[in-house]
Amino acid sequence: MNRENIMPIFTPSDHKEILHQQVCTEKSNELLNWRSRYTLEQGLRTTIEWYCESLRKKSLLGPPF
Repeated sequence: MNRENIMPIFTPSDHKEILHQQVCTEKSNELLNWRSRYTLEQGLRTTIEWYCESLRKKSLLGPPF
């Protein structure tokens, strides 16, 4: 199937659509006494390291069957 000529269709966004979101943990800190264990940088680093290790193990072990 040759699909190189497919072009995206852009439509106006719905006026109710949320265009930008930001996370604020202040309310959960106050109500639940919840604190994040990781900074964003630490979380990304841990996730990327896990993902790379997982891919490395899969390539060493070969296909699952």
